Amino acid sequence: MATLKLPLDPLVLSIGIGRENGPDPESGETALFLGYNLVDAEQIRRVEPDKVLSWLFCSAYDAYDVAHALVEAGFRGSYRAVAERLPDSESVAREIRGCFPGLDFGLICPAPVSEKAALYHHKIADVVLAVV
Repeated sequence: MATLKLPLDPLVLSIGIGRENGPDPESGETALFLGYNLVDAEQIRRVEPDKVLSWLFCSAYDAYDVAHALVEAGFRGSYRAVAERLPDSESVAREIRGCFPGLDFGLICPAPVSEKAALYHHKIADVVLAVV
């Protein structure tokens, strides 16, 4: 007997820091929130998300780490990293896309970030802005 699969809302994997949730998905999207310590290629294949959200950088990981895990898992959906403010967000996005050319990557910036992500973000952004 054949099984009929009905279309579901897009499943979003939102990657947080420890027990703190990652970025909030858009309305109409079903979210699974996991801390970065629980995310690996096997978990990504098991969950099969349509979209992944994470902070661009925080104390536990950065977008490069997440992109690497996604590519290793054979992920074919979209990956969006969220950041508060950056002096040149497009150059950051180009760098990630250059390292992972088959990955549908984009930045959501400027956007609100979590308390833990904001602490780290401000430290990194201040150093980057001081150099620029």
